[in-house]
Amino acid sequence: MVLARQPSLESARCRANQIKQAGWKMSDELLAKWRKHAVAIDEPRTSFGVPVHVFLGEAVEAAGFAQNYWDNQKDPNGRVVRPGLESVNKPGRIRLSPDIVQELDELQQAAHRAQFHYKMAVDPPGLQLMDLSEQVLGELSAVLEYFYDDGETTVEDAQLQVLATQHSTPTSHDAMALALDDYAAMADAVSDELDGLANFSLETIGQARSYARQLRERSAPGAQGERVSQALRLRNQIWTLLYDRVSNVRRAAGIVYRAHPEIQRRVTSSYQRAKQAEYRRRQRVEQAARADNP
Repeated sequence: MVLARQPSLESARCRANQIKQAGWKMSDELLAKWRKHAVAIDEPRTSFGVPVHVFLGEAVEAAGFAQNYWDNQKDPNGRVVRPGLESVNKPGRIRLSPDIVQELDELQQAAHRAQFHYKMAVDPPGLQLMDLSEQVLGELSAVLEYFYDDGETTVEDAQLQVLATQHSTPTSHDAMALALDDYAAMADAVSDELDGLANFSLETIGQARSYARQLRERSAPGAQGERVSQALRLRNQIWTLLYDRVSNVRRAAGIVYRAHPEIQRRVTSSYQRAKQAEYRRRQRVEQAARADNP
């Protein structure tokens, strides 16, 4: 009896490396493909309402939803028993691309690759610090946007818009430090209301100020700052393309499944739902407290 020869550990590692490199090549090709569309966006989004890792995960979920709910379901007599997302399209008026699943899949890969190139453009010693700072900045902007999104236009809404404009692309260490300080100051002013809102921790405000101090200790050369700026702009442009398509799927689902909330719920943001549930819970607690102490 002849036993099959088992592959060596070295050959297995070589094969894994080949697969990884093939994946990188494909991602770079997708990034190059979508770059042509991305560069036309003059004002890309810099905030996506949720942390970065949540946003990319929700894009994958949106693609899966679109794939599962694209077609109209019909009975044996050809009568539509459950409409699909394709029903929003009419001859001569395409509201949702028939290639939306492929577009979401490609853009999600391109977004990951654009994020990688951005990270590589950052000064290696400050790479981790900039990455952590961006996460904290995203958390602060997301919770503040949600907190002030109450349907009323206030001074705070204007202040938040000013911050979003001033700190749209904090590419250098100094720019990121200033953005962290400004958002931390605005969050600190309503810290009691933010504490525990959708699991938001006040430690995040302290982290923002700590990272700001550390960033100011570093200085990014001008040439490097330009590379970082270009890489970040491309990343945000790619992510804006992805964000717009995720939003298109959700809008289509909102009208198509307006009578089927259990289906519509499957494509809405679980992160935002958790934040809304927490907000409603806190309101009930506050109302109960006011009733006990008139």
